[in-house]
Amino acid sequence: MRVHRIVEFLFAPVFRSLPALWVDRTGDDRISALITSTVREILALADAAAPGTELMLGRLMELLFVEVLRRYAARLPASAKGWFAALNDPIVGPRACNSCTAIPPAAGRSTDLAREAGSSRTVLAERFSAVMGQAPIEYVTSWRMQIAAERIRNSDDSLAAIAAGSATSPKRAFNRAFKRVTGVTPGRWRDGGAELPPQQP
Repeated sequence: MRVHRIVEFLFAPVFRSLPALWVDRTGDDRISALITSTVREILALADAAAPGTELMLGRLMELLFVEVLRRYAARLPASAKGWFAALNDPIVGPRACNSCTAIPPAAGRSTDLAREAGSSRTVLAERFSAVMGQAPIEYVTSWRMQIAAERIRNSDDSLAAIAAGSATSPKRAFNRAFKRVTGVTPGRWRDGGAELPPQQP
């Protein structure tokens, strides 16, 4: 279904890096005990259905989800690829990934990313491509288009303002980048993306 393309795009690259099924087995450590108690609290709240339960469940599920993701990333083998593997990589790591997601126009340039990673541009590009499967600038563009897609769909901001906010201007350049990443124009995306093309393998 076309809606799957929209959902996959909006939640990439995090969910795209996860396996279809992940089973987390708790042990005797402190974090495992915390996870177990959180699951018990979630089940108790779900049964109680008292005022404020929905809000509490939402927060507890978020915390549980984040902790399970942290455990998943920590247990990945050195040969793993993808977004979670990048978090453990000494070069690509959190500093370079965080810099990639910065929106100011100066952010996201090769020199800036290499400086954040404490590496040369060549080494960073090679390692980034090996772990993430794409060049740093492609990742930066994809991330910015995800943010732009959210603004287009859920705000009344003009496309020109969104283009400027995504550090992709003039508007023509933004339109080209947006269509390259999503498969549709910004205007069609705002209208619901009814004609999204099928996802390429």
